[in-house]
Amino acid sequence: MLSKILTRSLVYVTVGAFLKMDTFRTTNFSLLSDYLHLLFRDLLCNDLWDAVALDQYTLEWYYTLLIDHISDGSLYFLNPSVAQALVTYLHQKSPTLLENVLLSIDLSCLDLHQVLGICRKNKLYDSWIHITTKTMGDYVSPLTEFIGELTPDNHKLGNTLLVYVSACLSGLGYPHGKIPDRDVQRIKHDVLRCLETVHTVHAVENEQNFPYLRALLKYNTRECLNVVEIAFREVEFSGEMGLLQRQRLVQILLQIVTPPEFSDSEVIILACFISRLITSANLSADEEILNTVVQSLTNAGDKLSLRDHSEREQAWIDLLNGQKMGHLDLDAQLQTALDAKCYKVVECIYEKQGKFANILECYLNDKVRHVEVFSYIRKYISDEERCIRQQFMANFKTLVDVDSKRTADVVIENYSKLAEQLCCILETDSELLYKFLSQIIYTDVKLSPKTTEEYLRLLCMKNPSAVYSYVKLNLCRVEEALKITQKYQMHSSVAWLLEQSGDFEQALNLLLRHNMIDSALEVCIRGSEHLDAKETQKLWLELLKHPTVVENISMRELLHSAAPHVPPAQLLELVTDANLGDIKVLVEGMLSDCEHDIQLLNSTFKILSCDLHHGKL
Repeated sequence: MLSKILTRSLVYVTVGAFLKMDTFRTTNFSLLSDYLHLLFRDLLCNDLWDAVALDQYTLEWYYTLLIDHISDGSLYFLNPSVAQALVTYLHQKSPTLLENVLLSIDLSCLDLHQVLGICRKNKLYDSWIHITTKTMGDYVSPLTEFIGELTPDNHKLGNTLLVYVSACLSGLGYPHGKIPDRDVQRIKHDVLRCLETVHTVHAVENEQNFPYLRALLKYNTRECLNVVEIAFREVEFSGEMGLLQRQRLVQILLQIVTPPEFSDSEVIILACFISRLITSANLSADEEILNTVVQSLTNAGDKLSLRDHSEREQAWIDLLNGQKMGHLDLDAQLQTALDAKCYKVVECIYEKQGKFANILECYLNDKVRHVEVFSYIRKYISDEERCIRQQFMANFKTLVDVDSKRTADVVIENYSKLAEQLCCILETDSELLYKFLSQIIYTDVKLSPKTTEEYLRLLCMKNPSAVYSYVKLNLCRVEEALKITQKYQMHSSVAWLLEQSGDFEQALNLLLRHNMIDSALEVCIRGSEHLDAKETQKLWLELLKHPTVVENISMRELLHSAAPHVPPAQLLELVTDANLGDIKVLVEGMLSDCEHDIQLLNSTFKILSCDLHHGKL
């Protein structure tokens, strides 16, 4: 007793000293907080409250101190008067922070009327549910209290209720913790019975049936059914009674999810959910349920999302493979699947009927799976029963349109001898022919001159910059290639082809006419290797006489290239009008080379004379 009195006295003295210091408001909050945190945490809600309650400025610091201790888990119970004041303070300052505090403290210290009212007003759903379920054991009220506010746009409430229902049906607490073992079965039963309630207690005349489950389904059908699917794993839904309970809930779902209140997408989501239960033997479906599911899968509209369409196809296939649709005519189902553009289902039916020759088209017609056709081709290319070669040729244009590279790869690896025939299939579609030939023209696949020349024509129109490199491969006949390149004015390519036919002079004139001086210089250089001295000299003189040649090539470079083929006198005559500075160094170099050559020649003569002299001896 004496120790407690001394401790309280020390608290008052210490806190009082801090509060009276002139610099307290600016420098000593941290020091005092550390002091209390270390030594007097258990006195925060009692003696310290009395010391600071009358000073609004220090009260702010005090609340911050409380929140810090609550947040780190070191403070769980508050004096009721302190808790009430803290709730009032946080209600005004930060409802979000208030919710975090309410989820972290002992609920027995709260004024429930005050707190529940604030939670209701500020839509603090987690806190409201936490307090209601923990203090009253009432797990139904969260559904009955808020269901009227649930709309497709109220995501905060919708997500809260879905997670809450899932937790209850799984025996878990919300938003955390566990339900006491003695209450688990009762709570599961109460929540499920609430969902299956036909009408609310105060139902109006036009109220729809199953209002609670309907509201959750309308908010998010897929997620609501996920909650139900998770609940079906619980022990309460196993055994004979559990299966009956599942069947009853499924029948209710089928009553609720119907057009036009629910969209085609939502109807399909439910049908897929029930299909999974049926095919996994988790639902003993009677004929009525099965027929309803089949009708939903086969009669859905064409405005489904890709996900819904894919799930619909898979559910349909699972029922087919599970022998659940044996009472329906397979040909009729095939036509229905074709009309619905469910090509995976069509493929499945063809497989069952042994109509393998029709399967490749299923991939091509399915815009989601059409690229997978190449995997199918490679997998069964050696299977004669599936007639891959015939289907490949029959659908060749479509295959090229889907992926020209992968189509070409199949041709190169398996059907290279059919390349010409396949090109004929594409001859009426120049775009597809160009795409296909672009993939095989540079490979070892043998193509006729007619085809390679057709590609040259397409290249001139679609990719002129690649024409010159292509003609240098010599895949086309020179005469035909000349006609094509001349038609599309591919001057560099025409000049190259003229060279190949030996007409260097015409090639040079063409390039000079279009002021392509660099290319013209290359023609002269190459021509020097094939023409005699007279023709070579004529070629160089033609280049040197062109008026714009010095605008594109330096005089030094030009004369250096021409010197071996044109006599010096003619070169000097051609450059008399040039700037002396442009050729001074070059001329000096030429004279120096000439002097060196003369000396070398004289030395050679002397050596020869000596050899002859010694030979006579």
